[in-house]
Amino acid sequence: MIDPATVTECLHSFCKSCIVKHLQTKQTCPQCSILIHETAPMQYVGYDLTLQSIINKIVPGLVDRESQCLNEFYASRGLSVPQNGKQLSTYYSINQNGISFRGRCGG
Repeated sequence: MIDPATVTECLHSFCKSCIVKHLQTKQTCPQCSILIHETAPMQYVGYDLTLQSIINKIVPGLVDRESQCLNEFYASRGLSVPQNGKQLSTYYSINQNGISFRGRCGG
């Protein structure tokens, strides 16, 4: 699972791109069918740092591999990586103690 997102109404988690795609046509949780919100369901889906930390510990190197794939995807099309598509490790790093957050300037 990349970029896990959790529905606040029921606490089910999904890959962010998967839940975004689902919510384009439905306003319910794909797992339990609870109504997330009638008009703005994405406001009730949040990035799950705890789950991302667990995934990164279980799958070492995942962040680096995903960043490399993202960069290769854009490079193969002659595009630069958009600002919101920066390397995943730009703002945090993973170590044996969990996630360490960096400032926006990489400090």
